[in-house]
Amino acid sequence: MVTTAFTLFFSLFKSPSGGFRGLILRCTMIFRKKLSPRYVIEIARNLRTEMTETEKILWSCINNRQLDGLRFRNQHPIGRYIADFYCHEKQLIIEIDGGIHRERKEYDENRDSYLEAGGYTVLRFENSEIHHRLDSVLTVIRTKALEINRKKS
Repeated sequence: MVTTAFTLFFSLFKSPSGGFRGLILRCTMIFRKKLSPRYVIEIARNLRTEMTETEKILWSCINNRQLDGLRFRNQHPIGRYIADFYCHEKQLIIEIDGGIHRERKEYDENRDSYLEAGGYTVLRFENSEIHHRLDSVLTVIRTKALEINRKKS
């Protein structure tokens, strides 16, 4: 009985390529994304009350299902990381990169690869893009959400 349940569980989460490594990464992410450390949750709560001006601009366009009916959460903990904006339905993460991100590119790359291994799609935008080309940013988000729809079906 245990073997059958174990097989069914892992067959549900088998990676598209059929590789064992992808399977382990996927299962690891399933457990990690549900159990964020308490300190990460507390940091996310604080960040929600202290949004930057750029985050407020984008949030005003995507909250309350304003963008194609997609529900976004702001400052959402996923494992040990906090996503600026997250759509659970599409497993879509939107990150806004301020000046500090220029100095920590390697950290951001590692973070993105960790999240993408867990099945998330990460979009990154510079502050200047939000301030000067908000319509094109929203178009990119819409396009990516539609693309994710096509991959699922």
